[in-house]
Amino acid sequence: MKRCLLRPQLTVLQCTRLPATRRMLNPEVYAPVHLVAGLPPGDPEHYESADDFVVQQQQMTQDVYASAREHLQVAASRRKRYYDIRVKDRDFQPGMWVWYYYPQRYPRKSPKWQKTYIGPYLFVSVLPPSNAVLQKSKKRSTAE
Repeated sequence: MKRCLLRPQLTVLQCTRLPATRRMLNPEVYAPVHLVAGLPPGDPEHYESADDFVVQQQQMTQDVYASAREHLQVAASRRKRYYDIRVKDRDFQPGMWVWYYYPQRYPRKSPKWQKTYIGPYLFVSVLPPSNAVLQKSKKRSTAE
């Protein structure tokens, strides 16, 4: 059985006059494939000068990045749409009392037992787009 498996590897090819193993494992061939085999006829990637190659590489890179930007923009709009589905719109009116989310981590204390809200605060006004003016009490100054 071993003799049958080794036979194709030791066969000398008529075109190269070398065994298949020598042709595949030859460490002396370090040339690019298009130089060794030549370009196929009618190949569009034939360059007259190095400048043509550079120009085409720049154009290809720009096209790839433009395509990536388009896909990222579509993905971002999809993520925004899915995020907006879960967001609940809160409508605060001036004069309402609210709690302020202020998470703090204390050493050697589980987050389960920590207070994450402080207040209540008096809601004064909205600073666009998403900030609010809060007041500690009716007599105290405001805190943003």
